[in-house]
Amino acid sequence: MSSTSPTPVEGPPGYGAPPGAESLLGRVVARLRALTGADAGWVVRVDEAAGTWAVDAGDGPGLPPADVVAEVVATRHATVVPAGPGGSISVVGGEDIVMTKSSKNKAAAAEFARFMLGGWAQNQMARAGQMTVLKNLTKQLVKIHPYYSIYLKQIATAKPRTPTPKWPQIDQVLQTELPKAFKGDETVQQALDSAAKQIDALL
Repeated sequence: MSSTSPTPVEGPPGYGAPPGAESLLGRVVARLRALTGADAGWVVRVDEAAGTWAVDAGDGPGLPPADVVAEVVATRHATVVPAGPGGSISVVGGEDIVMTKSSKNKAAAAEFARFMLGGWAQNQMARAGQMTVLKNLTKQLVKIHPYYSIYLKQIATAKPRTPTPKWPQIDQVLQTELPKAFKGDETVQQALDSAAKQIDALL
């Protein structure tokens, strides 16, 4: 794995893999391999609030043994995204409620939006795994689920997804190219350069 800064790719000024991206992704890949003892073959997603989990099929035959999944779920812990030159940056997202201009029930829609922004509804959303949008309720989050303390720390430096209508295509590029580094099919540098070249073309 190369420890040098990524080679700029051809494209509009200001684009390409950002400096330090290769070393940051390399640290994530190295950590995954240290935890699994090999290239990542499966992804276990845990719904903390619901207490359920699901396995995304990887390159291995079938699904991982139940005892392996149970160990992963039992020993999981949340942490912030490793810091690169720009700091520890995650992606901020959420669920939106809108009232369209053509709505035939504007009064009811407005009442529902106000209800969902109320303390009771926000508390229930937090219990279902959704962080509150009300700052005055953030102290209650950790009492509901301890892992919210990590998310509260991370959201302070989170950034929105790239504001472009091409985001779905960009997201698909990332989902296709970055796993190649996780699995060892390509070096971190190769995966990043390939992703940057395709994303530049979209932008």
